[in-house]
Amino acid sequence: MLPITNPHTAYWVLGAKMSQEFEDAPMEEFIEQSKERGNGLYYTVNELGFKKNAKGNLRYRENVISLLACFADFDSGTKQDQIKRIDSFLTPSCIVESGRGYHAYWEFKSPVNMTEELPWVYLQKAIADKLGGDPACSDPARLLRLPGSWHIKDRYRPSLVRVVRRVDTRYTLDELLAEFPHKVIKNKDYQSKYRPLKYIPTPVPLKEGERHAALKKMAGKVFHGTASTEIENRTGLLKAWYITSCNELKKDWEKEVDDMVGWVLEREMK
Repeated sequence: MLPITNPHTAYWVLGAKMSQEFEDAPMEEFIEQSKERGNGLYYTVNELGFKKNAKGNLRYRENVISLLACFADFDSGTKQDQIKRIDSFLTPSCIVESGRGYHAYWEFKSPVNMTEELPWVYLQKAIADKLGGDPACSDPARLLRLPGSWHIKDRYRPSLVRVVRRVDTRYTLDELLAEFPHKVIKNKDYQSKYRPLKYIPTPVPLKEGERHAALKKMAGKVFHGTASTEIENRTGLLKAWYITSCNELKKDWEKEVDDMVGWVLEREMK
């Protein structure tokens, strides 16, 4: 499950973080050499481009050029319990034993364009919520432990990261989205001549207790001076912002946003 082009792997040695870029040919040799040295190896599931940021890094959200899979990280409960939770959902393409727990992957039938990032982020959060995975595992440039490498958090008791199940099952984005009851607004629904996709407000991490005030503030900005012809589109923008900002979504999150929109619009008309 390495990215299609430009694999990017980071490795950890005695507390120092380093990274190196590879073509396909020397990858296997490097992995074996790193295992012999006792290094931990990580990789990005999704495909990265070649544009470095100001810090000289390739692994950052805006440099992801296509989405190759949804994935979930499990480290709570027993391993037996984790497997039961994973098996309660659609059959994963791959399950990796990562140390304390498992990583599960639902690979796509073909690479998904980054214009579908928001539904992908929603899926990441929805899968984690349904199966009890890590809710913070929603960054498309996230690093996961590389199968065949060593988990060395405890230097004196390393464990091998290994594939425990692998099947040829693949999914489309829509097939995965169909498993969840919440209405998901696809990116194409956000676009209009009034507010194109690039103007979706920048997501910010919202913790429990911060959401209502942040939603109120953002709704005020989005709907200030809004024409009636823009209301539906800007509501979609606000929901997109809210979905990507919350680590965990409440079951009635959409009603909460709609109620806030109604309150803000009523205030705007006074």
